[in-house]
Amino acid sequence: MLRDGEEAALAALLTALDSNGDGKISWPEFEKGLAGEAADAATGKPLRALRWRCLSGDEACARSEELYVCLFVRPSVRLFVH
Repeated sequence: MLRDGEEAALAALLTALDSNGDGKISWPEFEKGLAGEAADAATGKPLRALRWRCLSGDEACARSEELYVCLFVRPSVRLFVH
């Protein structure tokens, strides 16, 4: 999870990674960004790393269940008695 106030930095990163402005981040664009070539569109300055916050064990567990609910849902099993 991002620290408070980092939403604008994330938006700037995603905008910078979409270097051709098509609303998508292609693999080559992503690789270019990973190489440190992503820059703020307004200033041209390299983007700084995002700051992430630590989660407690309970927060991490709840977040995992929220994000990966499909892994925790078991299909219903029907038993037929003859």
